[in-house]
Amino acid sequence: MLHRIAVSPKGRIGLIAVASELSSPIQSIHVAPEILAEFQASVASGLATLSASRWQSCIAEWPAEFGFWRNYARSYFASLCRQYSSTSDQWSPVIPPDGTALDDWLQLAPPMPGLEYLSPQHLQELWHEIDAYTRVEAKRHNDGLTGFLKSLDAN
Repeated sequence: MLHRIAVSPKGRIGLIAVASELSSPIQSIHVAPEILAEFQASVASGLATLSASRWQSCIAEWPAEFGFWRNYARSYFASLCRQYSSTSDQWSPVIPPDGTALDDWLQLAPPMPGLEYLSPQHLQELWHEIDAYTRVEAKRHNDGLTGFLKSLDAN
């Protein structure tokens, strides 16, 4: 079984399981149960988990869209870290990339199931979802946002 990240006709992304194709160089991959569970919880949770440094060595073995979505989530966390002051428990919403940058992200997107449904608006919505998820998770950590980021090692 091959796990893929797919885009639905409504522009939502999610993890799906598909039968591997005979001509595919990737016949199967073992996606860590942690990633599967986090994607089942929410897309933002799955992307945040995928962005963690511990998955760097696995990405090359997985379908290309895993690397694309990992990089997109990591770009959110990089933007957050540039604006965040560790002396405050509050931070402004992280502004999504502008239209040109979102178009660039679309151009970088590798082939994946449902790619034709992905738009700049969907990328922007996903950015806001990651931001909302990060706020919730930061409140759950004793060290706030710093603790959450350390748990991901995404900074």
